[in-house]
Amino acid sequence: MSVRVKTQRPTSRPAWGRVWRGMGLGVVVASSVCVAGEFIADCEFIERPAKAGKESDGPRRTLVIPKLADVPALDGKLDDAVWKQAAPLDGFTRARAEAVRRATARSVKADPAEFLQDELTPSAGTGTRGYAYYTGTHLWLGLECLEPQPAKIKVNTAVSNAGQRDSSVWQDDDVELFLSPNNDGLTAYQFGINAAGVVYDGRNTRKPGSRSVKADKTWNTDVQAKTGRTAQSWTLELAVPLADLFEGDPTGTAWGLNIQRQRTTAGRSPHELQFWSLTDASAFPEMDRYGLLVFARKPGVEVLELGVVAPGYGENVLVARALNRADADVTLACRAVFEPEQGEPVRIDGTLYGPAGKEASLELPVQLTRKGAWSFQAELRAGARLIARREETFSIPDELLSVRLADSIYPLGDRYAKVRLRLNVAPVSLPTHALTLTLGQGERVVRRGEIRQVRSGEAVLFLDIGGLAAGTYDLCTRLLNAEGVTVSETDGRLVREKGPFD
Repeated sequence: MSVRVKTQRPTSRPAWGRVWRGMGLGVVVASSVCVAGEFIADCEFIERPAKAGKESDGPRRTLVIPKLADVPALDGKLDDAVWKQAAPLDGFTRARAEAVRRATARSVKADPAEFLQDELTPSAGTGTRGYAYYTGTHLWLGLECLEPQPAKIKVNTAVSNAGQRDSSVWQDDDVELFLSPNNDGLTAYQFGINAAGVVYDGRNTRKPGSRSVKADKTWNTDVQAKTGRTAQSWTLELAVPLADLFEGDPTGTAWGLNIQRQRTTAGRSPHELQFWSLTDASAFPEMDRYGLLVFARKPGVEVLELGVVAPGYGENVLVARALNRADADVTLACRAVFEPEQGEPVRIDGTLYGPAGKEASLELPVQLTRKGAWSFQAELRAGARLIARREETFSIPDELLSVRLADSIYPLGDRYAKVRLRLNVAPVSLPTHALTLTLGQGERVVRRGEIRQVRSGEAVLFLDIGGLAAGTYDLCTRLLNAEGVTVSETDGRLVREKGPFD
């Protein structure tokens, strides 16, 4: 299947004051909440953080680096012309776990979402940025570590003066590069350089299913590093020999990648850590949070987006978006597989056509109706060359419709009862579903209503119970799909203590 379409990304709008009426039941949507996850990926963008307490909803960050012929002077100054041709590095974030803790402490409601993005983003003048590319022999990394208090940058003077190899540079202001050529979450090469240019290199391994990492600092390579200083930063130029990490030409391969920077001058306890790929606490053990480093032949396709917005029950949309920086048109094959814990996988594919110098997008529908755990993988390829890959897991709850009886259904004055509903349905699929509400006693139906087009995954509804006598009433809520088939049903009970004439 080949698809060449570009449509607006699904959104959800609040529907305040919208009223549905039927057989004496007035239903007013008082508020709505869009259930969504969004992300932006690739070398010039930052993945949006996940909600507190949850795994990241977005894809792995992807850095596509070009193959160039020139090399810098390796003086730590970042002023060589070759860096302007390299792939930019930015979008570093603070440690997620610490950001959640600080955001929670700031919130009156103890809700970290209110301040999480603010806590994840490094304050002005303290960020990390740089460039990356590779040659036939080396991976080149240039970084500028902004620091408003350069006089307070910490380095171990004794170690730095001696230039002691493989010392504990992570106790200082430093940068650590993590590379996993196998991209298996089990092995990684670590290169640490403090602000004085002292180098640590080692090989880290862990067993499948284990969080424990074994570091071997006896592994060494001919890595070259040089640092420098400016009025508001310290800088680093780093050259890593590819032959010591990978056999053959890495062009077209995708490695695991993360970059970690430590600021000892931040006045925080623990010290502030910044990461290129969103990380909970430390890049050392968290190999599963590495992004992707793609070795391209030349500056070309930049993947801006690849994934599904808030995957869930019903119809979903896989979105692929790319910018073709090359002078010639490009054709990208997009393939994705959704595998449930039980049952047959769902596979989709399409073709994204990228005109030279322009952005292009592709949207592929995918129907997911099996409840339970799912795993997902999507790839973009130009021929046999991998451009980007996204992997994640998600779950479709057994209950697609839920009503919290304990505190979500209760009388509101003498006229209305308040009901809070939650629908665990994919956002793009919501408008194709309908809700029916029935209030009755035994076989007798006293109120009935219908919401013909669902606008949001959450809603607060007010049921008109004026005129009803005191007593206990059964509330039945059904979720219907586009064919009118009930896909979920929830029963509740409403107690009216006083009637209109009591």
